[in-house]
Parts: sequence; structure tokens; C-alpha cells
Amino acid sequence: MHYTSKKIFSKIYNNYGLKYYPKKFKKKIKIKKNFSNIENEILIKNEKNFVIDLASQRLKINPSNIWKKKNFKDREDLSSLHRWSWAIKLLSKKKVTNLSEKKFIEDSLINWCVKHIDTQIEKKNIIFEPYNISERICNYLILIKLQILKPNNFILKNLEKQFLFLFENIEYYKFKLSNHALNNLRAIYLFSVFTSNKKIQKYSFEFIDYLLTKFLDKNYFFKFGSSNYQFIFTKWLLDIYLFSTVKKKKDKIKRRLVKILDVLNFFIEVDKNKNKVIPLFGNISPDFENNWIIKFFSEKKENYFFKNYWKNLNFGSSKKNIRSKEWIKLKNKKFSIFLRNPKLVGFDFNHSHNDFFNFVLFYKGKKIILDPGRENYSFESLKRDISGKSHNSIFINNKAIYDDYLIYNVLYKLGLKNIKNCKYYVNTNYRDFVKLRSLEKNFTAIREIYLKNDYIEIIDKIFTKKKSNIKIQFNLNMNKKNLKENKYIELIHNSKIKNKKKFIKKNFYKSYGLSYEGTTLLVEFSNINRTKSSLKIKG
Repeated sequence: MHYTSKKIFSKIYNNYGLKYYPKKFKKKIKIKKNFSNIENEILIKNEKNFVIDLASQRLKINPSNIWKKKNFKDREDLSSLHRWSWAIKLLSKKKVTNLSEKKFIEDSLINWCVKHIDTQIEKKNIIFEPYNISERICNYLILIKLQILKPNNFILKNLEKQFLFLFENIEYYKFKLSNHALNNLRAIYLFSVFTSNKKIQKYSFEFIDYLLTKFLDKNYFFKFGSSNYQFIFTKWLLDIYLFSTVKKKKDKIKRRLVKILDVLNFFIEVDKNKNKVIPLFGNISPDFENNWIIKFFSEKKENYFFKNYWKNLNFGSSKKNIRSKEWIKLKNKKFSIFLRNPKLVGFDFNHSHNDFFNFVLFYKGKKIILDPGRENYSFESLKRDISGKSHNSIFINNKAIYDDYLIYNVLYKLGLKNIKNCKYYVNTNYRDFVKLRSLEKNFTAIREIYLKNDYIEIIDKIFTKKKSNIKIQFNLNMNKKNLKENKYIELIHNSKIKNKKKFIKKNFYKSYGLSYEGTTLLVEFSNINRTKSSLKIKG
């Protein structure tokens, strides 16, 4: 199908559900109910308070009032509350847990089910969006699997009702890929294993396998443009492995997981204090704090939940050196530099930002030049934070290169701007050199990055058809005070062409909704059609 037609049809058929499933999965299966005869419970009075973490805020709450909270500035906080992921976060705070914490969790979940036992399940209700149903099912079953909670048949009765709805409302779209479908199927698979429904196990496992052939590239990167979500999606697959009981299925997932764990290792940097961090390209998940998901894979005995989860799992990566077309890393003893080519996955229905010309730089495991991240999932944040104007990039006449291809642009929405038509090229030897080029009708922009033993140099050359105002931006992982007092690196900017330099205070985001202060170096060239600029970072 022609690209424009596909984009238009994706708007017309902007829905999901059974009738949009791939042909081999478009079938109704009669599902036996296991908990329909279980009697309903009544509200439990428990006013002992605990502090829980949502997507962007904390709540001091108890089982008697937890579900009375309805008004949130950020809808992701409301979703987070009803996904029950706060229970896993609570169990991840300490090396050991106690009965009162477990009772708080169980009483809260029972009260949720009492409140919603007769609520009609509708897609329009945020609480019953398929993604939120999926999270509830998975988070509860994982707590049972790890023997943290005992199975409660009343809770399971409520979840079974949602499971039946979810089975016919997987977020599979006819003309676009959605990672939500993988999460939906994770929940369906986990519930079918828990209830020993072999028919649904087979169906959901095959559907998951089908999705993974589309979601993973040949190097086993998920094709959704985000480094953080690589970790989230891998955790989903690990959950599937954890529940699998059939050796053939376990072996198949494990073969994939070993290769995907190589991808996670690709991103991890370690500083002198042995803290592990990753470059934050693309969106950041509201489900778990970025630091939490990194530690989940790297600090397996860090806390009560991690220890229980990993105690029966033995996974290692193959420590393979990856050469990806989308994701690039240059590394030596002092520096690591990460880049990605957004042209390969585009911006439609994924977690990608405008990373054209963007890069992230580490010195001995510490971020020096960074991707600013994304504040939240509001439209304001969408327009501001995914734009090239938020990244380490080049602007011509106050416009970031290739912002026209972002999802909120009208021409892109109509299919009249196809990112595959942009003339952007990436060349690298994967050791010490990367060249990024944009060769368009009205301008040429070239960025060359050289990795040396003691420094990195970024050379930018821009040529425009008409005289223009050109800006080059670098986001620095330090505030103005730290910039002056910094002793371990030196930033040197040079250009023979007249320019203005500004250091501007700016907020960056290391997790969903969690900001901190940094600095942007902005270099401005006015009324020119040719410029050359060099930024050297010495260590």
C-alpha cells in the first residue's frame, strides 16, 4: 500500500480489537470461567498509612481511602494507581518486608475489587483501558508467583472478568504497531498459565512470537526509538519466561532474551562509584522509574522484590559486540558516545524523538552531554520535548532540522511527509568516527564526531541557499556553578566565524516527571550562509 494511503487508513481505522487482529489470530475461543462462583467480599477497614510511588508523585494512603483519590494533574498518576504497580515499588524499597506491608497491599486490592465488581468495563474508562487491565493482571500474578501474596479468589474473580474483556480488545491496530499489544498478550499469557488454560497459552504465545518478529530488528533492539523502553519491554519478556512451564516455550524465549540482554548491556555505563546509568533517548516510561528498571537487571539482590524475582532465574548475556544501523556507540577508556538514526523507525506510534544529529556523551561513566528526556505525556511536553529544539542539534531560522516529520505536524499526519524521503545519512566505523549528513534542497548540514584517547571533537558544517540564522545546541549535565568549578573535563568551542555563545539554565528529566537543573550551551550565527564550528571535550 502507498505510504499516503496507509497513513490516511491508519486514521480511519484508528481502532483495535478482535476484528483487526491478524487473520490467524482472528478467532473466538470459548474460555472457561474459573472463579465465577466465588462470593463477593466487603470493604476492609484498614487505616494504617503507607507511602506509595506513582508515575510522578507520592501519596500517603491507606486501604480505606486509597481508591477515593480521583483528581490528578497527570493522568499517568491515575493510571499508575490503578495499575497496582505501586505495590511492586513498595516491595522494592527494602531488603526485607513485613506482614503489615503485605496486608496493606492485599487489603487495598480487595477494596479495589469491591468498589469495581459491578462496574461496566468500557474502553472509555481510563481504569479499564486494556493497558491498565494488563498491568493489574500481571502485577498481581507476579506477586502470587513469587509467593509474596497468597491467591485471593475474589481478586482473581474480578481479574478474570477483565481478562475476558482484554482477550477481545488487544491493542492491535490494522495499520500501525503498538507495544501495548505485547503488554496485553503478556497479561493474557500469564493468566492462562495461572489458570492452566492450554488453549489460550498456545494462542497468546504464538501471538507474542508473531509480534516480536515485527518489533525486534536483526540486532534485537526493539523498534520503538527509546533506550528506556528497551528495558521495560525486556522485563515483560522475562515475566513471560518466569511463568512458562513448557520447556520448548521457555527455550525459545530464553534464546531471544540472551540476545536482548546484550542490547541492555550496550546501553549501560558505569561511573567511578559503580553507579549504572543509560543514555536517555526517546520517551521515558511512567511505569517504573528509570533507575529502578536499570537496577532490576543489574542489582539482582538490591531489595526484597528483586531478590525474590531473580532467585530461580539464571540469565547472562552473550557479551556480543553489537553493530546496529539504528543505534551506534563509540567507546574508549575515557569516553563513550551514543547516537541513533531516527529515520529507520520514524515517529509514528512509537517512543522516538527527533534525534537527527543528536548524541549523548559520557566521560568515565558520567553524563557530560545528554538527551533532555521528556517531562511527561502531556501534549505540551510532546511538542516541546520530542522536538529537535530540545536536543543536541542544529537549528536553521529557529527551526530544528526535520521537525516537519514529527507526529503532531499536520502534513505528517496526512501522510504527505514521509520520513523515508528525507536525505539524512549516517556513516561510522563503529570505533572512533561518525559522520551525520543532511543534504536537502535549501541546506546541507554535516556533523563529524571524532573520538580520540583524551578528547572528543564535534565538527559542524552548515551551508544554506540563502543567508540564515543558524544555532547549534548542546545540553550539559551540570548547572552554571558546576560548569565553572568543573575540574575533570574542559569544553572548548571554536569557530572562525563571528558568533554569540550563551549558557542557559534548563530542566532535564532523568525519570518520568522528575526534573533537575542543567545548562544548555547555545552557539548562534546570524545572517550567514556558511559556517563551521568545533566543540572539543577534553578529559
